[in-house]
Amino acid sequence: MPDRSDQAALQKFFFDEIQKGEELLAAGEFEASVKHLTNAIAISGQPQQLLQVFQQTLPPDVFKMLMNSLALAAKSPTTTAPNTSMDTLGDTLD
Repeated sequence: MPDRSDQAALQKFFFDEIQKGEELLAAGEFEASVKHLTNAIAISGQPQQLLQVFQQTLPPDVFKMLMNSLALAAKSPTTTAPNTSMDTLGDTLD
């Protein structure tokens, strides 16, 4: 993960992770895709809005994998994503 104080690095990392996730999704590598999309959401300043887009665009099974991945990341003591509260995300998507 890039330094959170370096906005340019964060933006590059975000777009790189989205691109990798999309490429892997197109190749049918769903688990690897979800890993990269989770990374992008973790540093996003607007995770709820990003998840709403993913909910509309990802296959339902992949979106479920993404939500499970985010839930695990939120429970991890090493998570560096203060923006991803699963309680808030779940409320937004219900």
